[in-house]
Amino acid sequence: MNPVEVFEFFFDGEYFALLQREIRRYIPWKEKSIQEPSIDELKAVMAIQFFSGYHCVPSRRHYWSNDPDLHVSFVADIISRNRFDAILSILHFADNQRLNRSDRMAKLRPLMDHCGAAVKILVDKLPEQIRKDSLHIYTDNLFTSYPLMKAFKSEGIGSTGTMRQNRLKGCPLKSVAAMKTVARGSMSVVVEMNSGIYIVRWNDNAPVTIASTVHGTKPMVDVKRYSQKEKKHIKVPQPKLIQEYNRAMGGTDTMDQNVSSYRIGIRQRKYWWCIYNWILGATMQNSWLIYRLYNPNTSQLDFIRAVVRSYLAKSVKPPGGRPSGQNASARVLSSIRFDGRDHLPLFVQ
Repeated sequence: MNPVEVFEFFFDGEYFALLQREIRRYIPWKEKSIQEPSIDELKAVMAIQFFSGYHCVPSRRHYWSNDPDLHVSFVADIISRNRFDAILSILHFADNQRLNRSDRMAKLRPLMDHCGAAVKILVDKLPEQIRKDSLHIYTDNLFTSYPLMKAFKSEGIGSTGTMRQNRLKGCPLKSVAAMKTVARGSMSVVVEMNSGIYIVRWNDNAPVTIASTVHGTKPMVDVKRYSQKEKKHIKVPQPKLIQEYNRAMGGTDTMDQNVSSYRIGIRQRKYWWCIYNWILGATMQNSWLIYRLYNPNTSQLDFIRAVVRSYLAKSVKPPGGRPSGQNASARVLSSIRFDGRDHLPLFVQ
């Protein structure tokens, strides 16, 4: 399989049909009349978003600049600046007349459901697919909450994750301010008796709060930390659940690093835009990891470039006149050569 086919496991034809349908509903709401974009145009806009992650300019409008030191023909020859801006202005994923006003992610909910990014899907579907007695989920502070951990535990699933302060209302832990005044390695521990959830606030360089339904504080281990006060390395006691969280979360930290390495540079004023860009980046990163299982020598950048070049090449109208004498196999990606589109038939006698 080529990179485009792997990427389209996530953003398939159903996704683009959803996007096109919601844009069609949204266009009448706009004051200006805008022509409905084709699927190829939507793919081209997405490709330019990814392109902005590894080919940065001060502003997206500089891609279409007339100045030779800013102009990027790879983008400008595909779509005009006004058309690109128009499509960005009408990107829409949900019907405005049926929005759930209590859901802050209502504008992106259809997209999140399509990509399987909703926490509800995680809770509901995992027990049906994986053995419960061997499953332990580690989450960062974006997802960790007491209700979620309680729901996991009721399904026989272990969980450990960092916890945000605003999700600990009523919990009698020492405050963050108080923890900053105690010695490094000190901790405050609370155990919720009904659910058996451990909540630990441990002081390292700064206080960190972690909850777990599986791990407690023992056995403690000593870890090396550099002391600015003593100007040397010292041993700091670290509880068990901190050790296990650090051991297990390397993959998530790596994902965050991979996404940030080629973070989309196209900006918008829509409040959900940053989350949308993160979903795109995380999906591209996950697609690359799947592709690497069979093509371990392919870098993340090469994978992204393959998807971008394929999507943009399919949006270009073939030029008139005689074709170039350049070797076709050197300038056409396999994903384009074998897509069955815009090819002349071969007549055989």
